[in-house]
Amino acid sequence: MTYTTEEKIRMDVLLKLFDEYIKNHEHFEIVYSSKIGFITFAVHKGIPLNFDWIDNFDDLLDTLFSEILSDVRDLNLQGQHDDYRAFPIEINEARRRIGGILLRMDDPGEKTYCMNAMEKFLMENALEDEAPPSLKYRTKI
Repeated sequence: MTYTTEEKIRMDVLLKLFDEYIKNHEHFEIVYSSKIGFITFAVHKGIPLNFDWIDNFDDLLDTLFSEILSDVRDLNLQGQHDDYRAFPIEINEARRRIGGILLRMDDPGEKTYCMNAMEKFLMENALEDEAPPSLKYRTKI
């Protein structure tokens, strides 16, 4: 996968922010190859199982957000799940975790872009009619 120089820099900055999360996650890894780009791996007991390519910056954001939301859903804060969507308490916890990382970004424009992407991602993954109030109000604006 070939990225533009600007996109590769943006991706490197983002990965640096999420570095501690990725290093401490026992089932998730992202690596870079100059020949094929960024690749994510699902890992079990140190063995890579399946993988996927990261197409661009937004794909990387989505991948990182998905991993964190998955971790939060695995906590079963409000019970078992019937599908991929998250309960309001889980959306709030994912927002706290992701937002805490994104708020460390130096570039205000990039921070705003990523925070908006996070809100969109969380809205798309919230149970319908159960989105936290902050998300409900944002959709009416």
